[in-house]
Order: sequence, then structure tokens, then C-alpha cells
Amino acid sequence: MEKIEQLRCNGEEHPLSVEDSNIVLSFKAVNEGVSLDTSKVAVQIADSKETEKNLIYQAEKSGEGMVSLTCDVKELKAHTRYYYRINVWNQDSVEIGWSDWSWFETGFLDEEKQTSFIRADYEKERKEESECLLMRRDFEVSGKIKRAKVYVTAKGLYEFRMNGEKIGKDYLTPGFTNYKCRTQYQAYDVTNQLKEGKNTVGFILGDGWYKGYINWNEKRNWYGDHKAAFMYLRIEKEDGDVEVLRTDETFTWAVSPILVSEIYHGEVYDARREIKGWDTPEFDAQQLFRPVLLDRDGTDTLILTENTPVRCVRTLKPLRMIRTPKGETLVDFGQILVGNVRITVSGERGQKVHIKHGEMLDKEGNFYCENIAPSKQEVEYILSGEGTETYLPRFTFQDFRYIKILEFPGEPTADCFEAEVWSSFDEETGMFRCSDEKINQLYRNTKWSQRGNFIDVPIAGPQRTERLGWTGDAQIFAKTACYHMDVRRFYKKWLNDLRTEQFSTGAVPWVVPNVLGDEEYECLDFFTPVQKDPTSAAWGDAALIIPWELYQQYGDKGVLENQYESMKRYVEYMRNTSGGEAVFEEGFHYGDWFALDAYEGSFVGATPKALIATAFYAYSTEILSKAAGVLGKEAEQKEYQELREKIKAAFIKKYCDQSGRMTVETQTACVLALQFGLIEEAQIPVVAEQLMEYLKARNGHISTGFVGTGYILHVLAKYGHPEMAYQLLFNEDCPSWLYQVNCGATTIWEHWDGYKPDGSFWEPWMNSFNHYAYGCVGDFLYSAVAGIVPDEQKPGYQHFYLRPIFTDRLGFAECSLETVRGEIYVKWEKETDGYAIEVRVPFASTATLIVPEEGKETIKLLKTGNYNFKYKG
Repeated sequence: MEKIEQLRCNGEEHPLSVEDSNIVLSFKAVNEGVSLDTSKVAVQIADSKETEKNLIYQAEKSGEGMVSLTCDVKELKAHTRYYYRINVWNQDSVEIGWSDWSWFETGFLDEEKQTSFIRADYEKERKEESECLLMRRDFEVSGKIKRAKVYVTAKGLYEFRMNGEKIGKDYLTPGFTNYKCRTQYQAYDVTNQLKEGKNTVGFILGDGWYKGYINWNEKRNWYGDHKAAFMYLRIEKEDGDVEVLRTDETFTWAVSPILVSEIYHGEVYDARREIKGWDTPEFDAQQLFRPVLLDRDGTDTLILTENTPVRCVRTLKPLRMIRTPKGETLVDFGQILVGNVRITVSGERGQKVHIKHGEMLDKEGNFYCENIAPSKQEVEYILSGEGTETYLPRFTFQDFRYIKILEFPGEPTADCFEAEVWSSFDEETGMFRCSDEKINQLYRNTKWSQRGNFIDVPIAGPQRTERLGWTGDAQIFAKTACYHMDVRRFYKKWLNDLRTEQFSTGAVPWVVPNVLGDEEYECLDFFTPVQKDPTSAAWGDAALIIPWELYQQYGDKGVLENQYESMKRYVEYMRNTSGGEAVFEEGFHYGDWFALDAYEGSFVGATPKALIATAFYAYSTEILSKAAGVLGKEAEQKEYQELREKIKAAFIKKYCDQSGRMTVETQTACVLALQFGLIEEAQIPVVAEQLMEYLKARNGHISTGFVGTGYILHVLAKYGHPEMAYQLLFNEDCPSWLYQVNCGATTIWEHWDGYKPDGSFWEPWMNSFNHYAYGCVGDFLYSAVAGIVPDEQKPGYQHFYLRPIFTDRLGFAECSLETVRGEIYVKWEKETDGYAIEVRVPFASTATLIVPEEGKETIKLLKTGNYNFKYKG
């Protein structure tokens, strides 16, 4: 049976605040074994789902493989719920029939956004203290309530409350943006929280990214000096009247029991200072709360929430309690995670719970936390003494597997602690498993690192005083991220910030949002400030690589339209910085960061930075040319393709000898030349063999860093050496992915040898054990072991390739991927005389299955449906 389901508006099931008249409606079609493709899609939008007489928009569009429709709806009114449904015709022009109605709501008007922020007249807030604040207001509602919606945000972090309850499940709102020009707001339906008569609204405000400690110099007040709150509450009555409540001088404020709250350092909560019932109508605020001040600075730009919010995606009970050789009491949750610990405790008034978070134990089994410094990652809770008390931090997050109990009333037990896992992601789109449990653990580790590092922005180093959106790490992992989870909204929001942070020269900063200044650059001994607007090859290229990857995976041309000028500006920056030359040698570059062929004491691998910069210059220019082609910019497509060929010719001249070999003798140099097509076809086998030489010289082990690792397995598999690719994947001694697994890793490490075979640690000041960059190996599991690869000519899996690479090291491999068109599934299993393959091709997709059989390739074209094949190998 064929039906249409999973309707989405702008990527959300029921968005509460659509602002743009151009909305994208998407869907999936479910069918049972019937070949199905779309030849036409129709949409209807109405202001009531009761009858088609209330239609305000309808359209049809014909096209192969459509799974979405962009609608330019001019008549949308603010504060209104609209209903929509979708119909589809298959490739035989047979109508499937209308879907059920879904809905979206429009947001508030620009003039309503002029509502003032409010802040406390609080001298301490301008100094070093970071106490959190309470703000509240009582109000009356007369008459029956039909619907109520509130729009809220803050300068800082907020928790919004109504009549004693937290509104929404989100944490760390309003999220981390370039607050100088973009502050997200959240919309919540509060119809069920309001009541006739007296009501109370309230805020808890923390410093957060806005004015708390940020970056490794722990600078404060990066975006502003004052925490401030914003609210616009609109109440529709059954009789048609509308009441509006805004943040204004009628609110009052007080200091909260949260004495310290910092992203890096944790929280201190004094339950003795709790103001019971402060957010309820019964509370008398006259004695404790003081009037607020309006905060109007004219720079506030409110934008609709673009990202998936941070939420608690799961909870973990302790795996065990530990008494270490040093006598420390630890709680082991069995998994490195990012989030917070919920504490349950009883004791006398003034007693304290004090815990510290860490990732690892040392070789003696003691708590190791040197790598988190100067971040404290500590939480203190001072008891009120009123029975059983429960506490969970609000405005911070910690990276940990272990907590060390520094103080606790009585003897703590495992029942006193529960870990909340916080992330922007819960649902997973990809699944992989195979016959080797260590590879399965590695796969799980890549997902846990994504989960823990995708906290509103793609952070890196969630345990130390960085937790920033590093551009290089983000692009290195982007392909794997797209396989693991639906990251469209996540990356689009971050790319919008990248665009606003781009320097006037077109250069892209190291981190987005950019919270680095001259002092931060100057304190890095490896950085030589030889250029204006510091950027780096393979870091700044995130401006092109990530939009192109999103287009490939999801077929969303809109992301290219939105980012094209930013992409172009970065390529022009490289062209201008190189003085019009095709070799990009100028400026600072990170190079092959943390590569193992570095000289002692260096962070940077042996591959020349100019080679890496030129290679990425060519790659980004090629992406820009392709993006121009997709967008119909034919002249620019030709211009940048010609520039790319010029860069390639210069690369060959500078870095290849007459025999075709690379003159730079590193794994990464060979990998980049092959991956980015920077050598002539006749050179390919020569350079591939050269790469094999360097691998054999290291006894079949990897030496690449951040730049080369994401490509090396693919290059080996593509150019005649798949078994070497598998050897690197299956190696179990250091350096390798499975070495980390054998050491008990539950996430991906920042260094191949973060924990060395002798039990010592790499330099503590930059040694994360939850870092997703080398998790890019997940891409190889999906696209090579399972063989699922999108076709860039028909992106979004309208057509895709299934080209699994078999190996005797595995008895089977199984993978599923929930795409914009439905689920792709592939499983191959080794048999006595070959392989059995099971395949599922989803709605509105076609696939090309390519497998080796008796020394040659067998190719099959597949339409929507389920298939089973056997091949002799």
C-alpha cells in the first residue's frame, strides 16, 4: 500500500514560528514492494483543515524524484495556524492520494520584536561574579483562553517558567550565535500552562556564551556586560479578544541560589538561598524582588531558532563505584558523555556535595583530569537540609565518564547519581554493524563523539576551555555527520554564523562564532601573525566543503543559494592572498595537525603547509565551480573550473618530479594529490604505489593528521589497494583506531596516542578523549564497507551507488541509512563460494549496484524495491 507520511515544514514537524513566505514542504512516501517514483507533486495550504473552501495556496509541480516543494505563500498572516497536505503521482501518472493534514504556525511581527529586553540594576553583574538572576511578573487573564504562545530569548542563557513549571525541554537556550548580529528566539505553545485568573511568568538568567568566560584566555563580556531577558506573550480568548504581555518595567528581579554558573567551570548552587514559590502566583515578591531596567541598545536582531535545540537525549545510571589507589571515590558511568549529573542527597543544612568531572583514569587507576585545565568542570551543591534534595545544573555542561566525589554528606551510593546526556541530536539516520565487535565499538564511538560535540555548534574539546566551533574539525567530520544523523538544520544555522563572521577580506576565522582576538592569537607559540584576519587552509574551506556535502546528502539546493557568496568570497580571498598565483603559500596554516610524522614537540606534520593550502585551494575552487553550475551561473562555473586547472598545473610543477612521483615524501601529500585529482591520470598508479611505500615503511600504519586521515582509506580503496585500507582499519596497535578501542575508548580521541602504550598521556593541555575529527572513519564504513555513495549528479539519493568493498576480514556487514527519500538498506554476507547481498532502494530513488565477481565488475540498475543477489567471489 502506498501512502504519504512524515510531512515537514522547513524541516520541522510542527514549527511554531514560520516567518518567511517561502516555505519548503517535504514528505516521504511508503510503499510495500512497489516500484515508485514521483512524476508530479501537489500541495494545498489552508487556514482551516475543515474544508477546501479555505484554501489560500495550491500548486503542482512536475519533476522526477521530487520529495519537497518550495511554496511562495504571500498571504501568510502572523500568529496563525495553517494546515497543509500533499499529493503525489507516481512514474506511471497514477495518483497516490492526499496525505493527512499537517500544520505550521507563523510567528510574530517585526514591530512586535521591538519589545524591550529587561535587565537588573546589579553592580556585581559587571564584575567577575556570575550569579544567576531571577525575574518575574504576575498578571491576570480574564475570560476563557483559546490559545497562547510565547516568544522568549535572552542575552545570556535562560530558563523560562510559568506558574511554577519550566516551559519546554530545551537547554542552553537561546543557543550560541554571533550575538553581535544574530540572537535566536524560541516559540512555545503555553495554552495548557495558562489559566483564568492570576498567573506568573519568570526567567532564570545565566551568563553563558554571551558574557561568561569564553576561549582559552577566559575572557568575559565578549558580547555584552549585562544579562537580559525578552518575552512577548500573546493570549487569544474564546471571545476573539487578544491580550499581550511583554517584558517591561513591571517585572522585578532578585539574585538566584545559583552563585556561579560558567560554561567551562560548572555551577555552585546554594539551596539555603532558594526563594520558594518565586515563580508562582501565590508568592509575595514585594520584599525580595526589585524593579528591572529596560535594555535598549539598538543592536538586537532577533531571528527565529534555526537549529535543533540542545536537549537531554538519554540518561545513564552509574556502571560502578570505584575506590582508587589514592583513596578517591569515583562514579563510573561507563561512557564518556557530555551533559550533567543529577544529584540526589539528604543531609543537614549547609553540608555540601562537591564533584569534579573527568574522562580518564591513569595507569594506576586514579582519577585523571590534567587535560581539562584550566576548565574546572566542578559542581557544588549546598544543602538546605529539607529532606531529600535533587539538583541538576542548568547553564553549563561537562564532558566526563567519571566523577570524583570531593565532598558528600555520609556515604554516597550509585543511586545518588544519574547522568543526563545533552546534545542537539537524538534520532540517528545511520546504522552500521558487522561481524567484528571491535569495529562495531569504533562505530559507536564515532556516534558518541558526534553526540557530545554537537552542542548547538560543532564544538571541539568539550572538556577544556575551548568548546568552540572549530571550522577544520567541522568540515573533516561533515560527511560522517551527515550519515549518522540529520544535520541539515544544525549545519545551516552554523553556516549562517560563519557567513556573518567572515572577515572583509573573505577569510574565514578559525572558530565560528568567532570569539578570538589578538590576545588569543598571541598566546599561541605556534602562531606567527603574518597576516590580517587569521585563517587556515582546511579550516576556512569549511565555507565550501560543508555546503557542498549538505547538497550531496540532502539534495537541498537552497543551502548553496544561501552560502554561494560566502563560498565565492573565500576562494577569492585565496586567489588574492596568493597574488594571483596558483600556489597558495602565504599566511598562517595549521597544516596536517597532529600528524605523527611531525618532528618532536611539534603539533604540525611533515607535509609542507603550502602543499596542503594549494591542494585545498584547488578543491574549494572545484566545489565553487560545481556549485555555480548547479545554480545556473555558467560564466562563473567556467571561470572557476579554469582556475582550478591552473592550480592543478602549478601543483604538478611544484610537487611532482619527471617520473610522476610526489617530491614531498609523506602519506598526506600522496593522499591529497590523489583525493583531489591534482595529478595526471598516468601518475595515479605511481603516486598510489608511493603511498604504499610510506605505509609499508611504517609497517602498515597511518601517520596522517587531521588533514590526511579523512581521505586515506578512500584513496587506497579507490586506487587498487583495498586490503591496505582494511589493514589500517583493523590495526590494533598504536597508532590505529582499534588501539583506542583496546584501551577501552568509548569516544574518539584527539590524538592517535593520547594515551600511550606505556600508560603515559600526551601533553595535557590539548589532549581530548572526546574529539570527533578522527571519527571521519565512519564515512568509510558507510560508503566503502557498506558501499552507499550519493550521486552528485542526482543528489539527495535520487540516484546513488552501492559499491561495497568485500573483505575476508568480515563475515558480514550491514547498514541502513534513512535519507530524505526513505531507508536505504544493504547487507552483504560471506558464503563458501562468494557473497550474498540484500538491498533496499527507497521511494523516488534508483541505484547502481557494482560488485566484483570472478575478477570483473557486475553492474545492476535498481529501482525502488527489495532485492537479493548472490555473487561468486
